[in-house]
Order: sequence, then C-alpha cells, then structure tokens
Amino acid sequence: MIGTHIGIEGGSIVELGEARRVPTSRDRFDAMDTRTRYFVMAAARIAAGLLWLANLHWKVAPNFGQDTGGGLYKYTRSAVDNPVWGVWKSITEHLVIPHFHLFGWIVILTDGTLAALLLIGYRTRLVALIGALNAIPIFLSVAYRANEWPWSYALIFFLHLMLYAVPPGDHAPRIDTALAGPRSARDRAYVVLGTIAVVVGAIGWFLARNVDFATRQVAMFGYAKLELKLLWFNGLAAVLTIAFGLSLIVAARIRLAGLVAAAGFAAMAVVALLQEHWSNVSAGAPAIIGTSPNAAVWAMFAVGGGVMWIRDRQHLN
Repeated sequence: MIGTHIGIEGGSIVELGEARRVPTSRDRFDAMDTRTRYFVMAAARIAAGLLWLANLHWKVAPNFGQDTGGGLYKYTRSAVDNPVWGVWKSITEHLVIPHFHLFGWIVILTDGTLAALLLIGYRTRLVALIGALNAIPIFLSVAYRANEWPWSYALIFFLHLMLYAVPPGDHAPRIDTALAGPRSARDRAYVVLGTIAVVVGAIGWFLARNVDFATRQVAMFGYAKLELKLLWFNGLAAVLTIAFGLSLIVAARIRLAGLVAAAGFAAMAVVALLQEHWSNVSAGAPAIIGTSPNAAVWAMFAVGGGVMWIRDRQHLN
C-alpha cells in the first residue's frame, strides 16, 4: 500500500514518506534520455579518437615528408604558401620548418596521445580541451590550401569543445567511470578492454594470414574507402595483442595480470615507434606507412590496464 508512515527514531518523530513509488512514464522517459545522452557522448568521444588515429599513418618518421615534399611537410608548408594569418606564417617559416623533424615527432606524439585517451575515455574533458587547441594550428596551416574544406577543421575544433563542455556522466562507458567506481566496475572494465584487444588481435591475425609472421610488411585493419585506416598487423603483432588482451581479462580476477598486460602493451607501443615505418601490403604495390597508429592503440590498452591496477593498489593501501 502506498502511503506515509509515522515512526520514532532516536527519540524523535520522523516521516518515512512513501513506502513505494511506482515509476511513471515520465520517469522511464527521463531514464532512457539519460542513457541515450551517455552513449551519444561516448560515441562522439570515440569518433574524435578515431579521427586522430586514422590520420596518423601518413605522418611517417623520420622525415615526415620533408625529403619528398609530401606528407606532413606538405601540409605544414601550406601555412607559408597559403597563409591564413601572418603571425602563424612567420612562426611556421622561422621556427617550425627549421626544426621540422622535432616538430614531426611532437605532432605524432600529440595526435597519438589524443587518439589513445579519447578512445579509452581517460581524463576525457582535459584531453578534449587539448584536442580543441590542437585543431587551431591545423586550421591555420591548411584552411586556405586548394581543395580543402575549412569548415571541416572548424567542426573538429567544436566537436572537441563540446566534449570538454558537456560532462560525460557518471555512468558513461569510459575508464574514468571505472576508476571512480567500486572494484566490480574495474572488473568489468578489464574484461571489456581485454575482449576488445583479443577481437582486434584475432581480426589482425586473419588479415595478416598471407604476411610473413615477423616482418616489416603488414596488412591493414580498417576500411580504406571511408578513410578508416586504423591499424596494421603481421602475425607477431596479432599474437601479442591477443596474448596481452587475454591477460587483461584475467586481471578481473588476478590483478597482477593487469600490470603484466600494461607493461606488455607499453613495450609494444615503444617498439612500434622505434621502428618508425612499415610496408603496407594490403592492396596493390607496397606503401610506406607510419607505425604510430599501432603505438597509439597499444598505448591505450597500456594506460587502461595500468591506471586501473594503480587505483586498486591505492585502495589496498
């Protein structure tokens, strides 16, 4: 029966209120609206991460196109040849281009970090703000270049600004939520993160079935027609991704496995960056591509496993 009850607690009379309240259609709509908002914002965050990830492979170390006049150098040089703002032209001409190799490494490390942390949902609002700021020099460099659509770079800026301005919610699917929640939340996060790694590695193994097991030749994971050129695999990279992904799943029960997985994925990311470039043999003649997309994704798994392991250790202490 719905009603009120008067009782005595600690010597005072308290009203316990309604014994039970039947959810109304408005309550159900509000709950559905909240869940929808969480997942829409998560989808926007993941899309922003994929944007940075998909634009890493053509930034090829160590020259970044300076030796051929292409790649990152071509678009950076556009700030001088097609200036949007005189101040940025001077900065590019007298500071960026004379130190272009250093600039190229700064670009791929920045873009890779944005990709990794946005995809995993770690420090989301701060990372989104950095992403918005990172879009400004890109706009100033290429907005007036032939065959570019300046609005695309403005949209990148405002997408990240929205991710910064709108709180993602306490129940949004992201690592930040798992870190703030109970141990059970991190148990689930380990399983989800590990499952993603295993699935990606298994697909990578299938795609690389005609590539030598341990070689600098690799096959693409993605969809070129939609500019979703995301990752590259040979057999060894695929097997290691599966193995450390399984370790993340095991970490839901044995936390030390999470540290092993984080260390393993971090080592893979560092080795990929040191290799600088691979030969993509997915279609047609082999093409040189950068290794930073793989480094970013493996760093994502390393960060996820590492920060959750650290949080659990803090709770133990």
